[in-house]
Amino acid sequence: MILQPCNLLIERLPVLHQHFHPVRKGGITCGAEFGMVANNVSEYDYDKSFGTYHTGKQVAGFLLELYDSEKVVGLVDRESFSFRLADPLFPYAGKSSHNQQRM
Repeated sequence: MILQPCNLLIERLPVLHQHFHPVRKGGITCGAEFGMVANNVSEYDYDKSFGTYHTGKQVAGFLLELYDSEKVVGLVDRESFSFRLADPLFPYAGKSSHNQQRM
């Protein structure tokens, strides 16, 4: 069975949720697990360290909004945590001399 991209994304929402939200897993949260490794500590309180974050469902919604739009970039503002769609951040570089050269 061949899945269309949207169907594939919808089927992957539970996996996205696990990666973007501190879901309980094995007694600690995934976010806390990352925090412990990133900070080289044995205990880490994700909620205390990050008072504001998006849930996995919110992030999945952002991805679907981007997918359904005509835009190519989805941005989350660091201060307000608002999500917005945008046009490309850089101009098309199809003929740039800095592109990879064919051998």
